[in-house]
This record gives sequence, structure tokens and C-alpha cells, in this order.
Amino acid sequence: MEIFFIKLDKSDLYLLGVAGFLISVLIGSILYRNNSIFIKRREERDNLINNLLIPFKDAVVNIEHGEHNHIFIMNALYERQKESISRAKAFASKKDKKKIETAWNNYKCFYRNNAEGQIISQFGTFPENFETKQNGILRSHMDTILKIIEKV
Repeated sequence: MEIFFIKLDKSDLYLLGVAGFLISVLIGSILYRNNSIFIKRREERDNLINNLLIPFKDAVVNIEHGEHNHIFIMNALYERQKESISRAKAFASKKDKKKIETAWNNYKCFYRNNAEGQIISQFGTFPENFETKQNGILRSHMDTILKIIEKV
């Protein structure tokens, strides 16, 4: 057989086929290795984001169950949420970091105006429509922060 003006016999074609197979195996293993590294990084990032979202998801669960008032929920989880935000900003892009800071500042203002230092009010009862309104505001802040961090 003649390919590109080179005469090849059966043994040459056999060796050429084996070399082609070995090259395809080599390329496949390189691609698999790169893909597995990418998958591992993505899984690590997903685990990190899930760990960062735990304090915010806890707040949402408490709001949904109505076990505590909004002051108790915010005072109980504020420090953990603050730590999660600082960790989220550490690996977020510049654009996402700005969004996180904006959402966190809005929540921080709500916290300072409604719950900071109100230890006695944690265990009090409020009129139902007032508590529903405050829980709705708190829930909207939590949802905003959750959405932003999930997209990071």
C-alpha cells in the first residue's frame, strides 16, 4: 500500500494502527485528568458555598416555622452570618463582592434598627401583623443574600 508516496506493508500498517490507538488513549487520559480536576474544584466550591449559606438557611427555616420572633432569629444568627459574608467576599469576583456588600449592608441596617441589643424583646410577643411584616422583611433580606452567594 502506498500513502503519501511511502510504501507500507502489513507490519507497517499494524504498527501505525497501534501507535494511533496509543495516542488516542494518551489524549483521552489527559482530557480525563483535566476534567477530573475541574470536577473536583467545582465540588469543593459547591461545598464551600453550601457551608457559607447554612446560617442564612437556618434563619429562613426559623422564619418559616414561626418558632421565634424576628429579633431572636437575628440575634442568634448574626455573628455566624457575618463570618459567612466575610468568607464569601474572600473568593467572590469584584462585581459579586459589590453585590454581597450591598445586600449585607441593607441587612445590617435592618438588624441595627430592629434587633441589636434588644435582649429582653427576644422573648416577647408582638402583634401578629407586625411580626409577619418584620419576618417578611427579614426573609427578603435572607433571600437576596442567598441568591447572590449561590451565583458566586
